Amino acid sequence: MTTITTRELKALIDGGQPFHLIMTMDAPAFAKAHIPGSIQAASAGDLIEIRDPHALIVVYCTGRECRASGLAYEQLDHAGFRNIRHYTGGLAAWAEAGLPLESGEAH
Repeated sequence: MTTITTRELKALIDGGQPFHLIMTMDAPAFAKAHIPGSIQAASAGDLIEIRDPHALIVVYCTGRECRASGLAYEQLDHAGFRNIRHYTGGLAAWAEAGLPLESGEAH
């Protein structure tokens, strides 16, 4: 499993490179707080809607204790995606670093 740090994720976001930032929690959790630019995907079906197997995908959830993003990573890997990163720190690490969070429903 390939991971990404808070610093690396911030640099990726700031760099403007296109990628998919996916919060792997349900809609109420996403509405409460998520990293800016994220999309919400709580099921394998939602994740596989990304059609490009070479697309850069970063998955995360609430924090290190949360297993949803690790499961999403494995599902994407089994589906043939090869450019996946797991942001293991999730919302907790992002907030601890003093970085902004958004709230509101998925678009």
